[in-house]
Amino acid sequence: MISKFLDDFYEILFKPAQGMKKISQEKNIWQGLLIYLIISVIVSLSTSTYQLRSLLTQDFSGIPMPIELTESMLRFMPFIDLLFKVTFGALLFLVWTAILHLSADVLGGENRGYRLGAVLGYAQLPYIIMAPVSLLARYVPFDFISVASIILFFWTLILRIIGLRETYNFSTPWSILCYFLPAAVLMLAVIIFLIITGAFFLPLVSEFVPLQ
Repeated sequence: MISKFLDDFYEILFKPAQGMKKISQEKNIWQGLLIYLIISVIVSLSTSTYQLRSLLTQDFSGIPMPIELTESMLRFMPFIDLLFKVTFGALLFLVWTAILHLSADVLGGENRGYRLGAVLGYAQLPYIIMAPVSLLARYVPFDFISVASIILFFWTLILRIIGLRETYNFSTPWSILCYFLPAAVLMLAVIIFLIITGAFFLPLVSEFVPLQ
């Protein structure tokens, strides 16, 4: 089982198209969810010291409570972050999988959501590198974790798009559109809402604001 996981790990990192196609055919959403949660816990535990150190270096002089109490509360933040990822991470993962599946369905993709959940979960595998990165960050003179976080974010983004392509037999541009379509629809809905709200309240505001 371990050798099988290592094979999947190697293919996803270094042969992403082949690896994602294999995952979409052999794995299911629950395996993807398990990988997603395990990686989330590893990242949270490995970066907790860095997060705590960053929080404790902030200026608390403007906060209306004793500094000692503030620092004591902040020491629980890594634990709260871990608890949030364990409890709400699964829900967010399933919701995001459903949204992307709906997006793919709108664009004519022919497949099942449980396959998409598998590739989305396994797309998080690059974040396992955050564990050794957090150790190296103690010995380098710059913010190594932030740099690594940016690189890993775009790495996993590319893997998700490849996963969409291999799962639904999309072209690469179509996969990119599928991934960002929900965000585009949400942004368009917000813009329309603001326009309608502004058009509704503008006559009311003009009644109380005298024209110069």
